[in-house]
Amino acid sequence: MDRLTAMTTLPRLAVAVVAAGLLLPGCGSSDKKSASSTATTITTSASGKVGVKLVEFKLTPAPTTAPAGTVTFAVRNAGQVKHEFVVIKTAKPAGDLLKGSEADEAGNVGEIGNIPPGQSKTLALKLAAGHYALICNLPGHYKAGQYANFNVS
Repeated sequence: MDRLTAMTTLPRLAVAVVAAGLLLPGCGSSDKKSASSTATTITTSASGKVGVKLVEFKLTPAPTTAPAGTVTFAVRNAGQVKHEFVVIKTAKPAGDLLKGSEADEAGNVGEIGNIPPGQSKTLALKLAAGHYALICNLPGHYKAGQYANFNVS
């Protein structure tokens, strides 16, 4: 590119970049419902919203604590196989629930079954203070390490 072309092209490019930057933040902002329910967003805050990511064979909540009351889990299957999400109130660590080939679900307070790969679902539960185990209890998944501890204060 010669000097004259560069001098005329660069200012036009800069204007285009600035204009695009001004227009992009407004894209999609008029539809707040779809933005809050998007399948790829993991919500995290101290207000009782917890994002949960499921992959082979790991379960990751963020944050790992919530205040007592209604806790909404936004669960996303980022893996390649079907998963489930089970919330169990228990004094035992999440990794100590094995009974036979699966986890003992005594204390189950709610669950989402059959979450296909790439899909998200939410689960709102009224939780009392205490320790909870978050698990996927499909055959072999819990034994492979798909669980996490969660505390409600």
